[in-house]
Amino acid sequence: MKAYLLSKSGSSNNLFLGDVAIPEPQKGEIRVQVKAVALNPVDYQLLESGHSKWAYPFILGLDVAGDIDKLGEEVADFKLGDRVVYHGDLSRNGGYAEYTLASAKAVSKIPEEISYIEAAALPCSGMTAFQALNRKFHHYSVKTLLVHGGSGAVGGAVIQLAKLKKWEIISTCSTQNVDYVKSLGADYVIDYKKQNVTKEVLSRTAGRGVDVVINTIRKDHAENDINHLAFNGHLVCIAGLASNQTYSPFTKGISIHEVALGGAYLAEDNRSITDFPIMLDHLLNLVKDKKFDPMISKVISLNELVKYLEKIKEHQVRGKIIVTI
Repeated sequence: MKAYLLSKSGSSNNLFLGDVAIPEPQKGEIRVQVKAVALNPVDYQLLESGHSKWAYPFILGLDVAGDIDKLGEEVADFKLGDRVVYHGDLSRNGGYAEYTLASAKAVSKIPEEISYIEAAALPCSGMTAFQALNRKFHHYSVKTLLVHGGSGAVGGAVIQLAKLKKWEIISTCSTQNVDYVKSLGADYVIDYKKQNVTKEVLSRTAGRGVDVVINTIRKDHAENDINHLAFNGHLVCIAGLASNQTYSPFTKGISIHEVALGGAYLAEDNRSITDFPIMLDHLLNLVKDKKFDPMISKVISLNELVKYLEKIKEHQVRGKIIVTI
């Protein structure tokens, strides 16, 4: 089969299109004929860092949609030809290929109303956003939320999902993306290149701060977000866990949460892995009901994959890039 292969970690220059054997599913696995695969920031991060469990050449690609081509032993809930989508295990070969393998317990069926392209856009960013909003804190006291990077796939998903909860949403983004972020549902957008984020957040909330911050940027940025939180607020870290040593105890009453979606595979935590299709089914139904936009910015061919990974690395992309196979 054709696949984009990584000869060694370090650079996209080490990616090449080659031929490898079609993999065989083991017990509890399905083989998928790939129809669409999403590009994610974690792809180039892994491309550069590598992973201790990888054997080279390695195949990247975590978010896959396609047809079940073969069933391993003890797979009971699927049949040949089922249209499926899933978020894969980053330590195993992925979906930049014509065929790939997946654990059956992590897979969702795609409703007939949804295309492979739409489905592939959902797992990593959509499930990260869903987990951040629905698996980390109680909602009874939440009225306001700040999400950074609203033009990105995770930030945009957070905005849309939070809007369904009727929370007031504040988001940050760069100048060229302000109108786009507003179109996703943000109530107030802060242009971080022109405005002081802390000043704007406190002004918007009458000095109290927000009930929840979703940080999609980086660890040191998340630590500054403690200044944006109201008393008893929640900080959800997606791009690096903030330290709780940056403020004095008993002064803020805040909770700090970490989202580590793919970490469930590395931890071999079955309960978390089996929650993947529950979250993904919810997102698929929202798309089917026209309540969630998958935010697809461009559909590309396999030959354009490296070019667009570089664009994602350089923050030149908003929404999702989908590769059709």
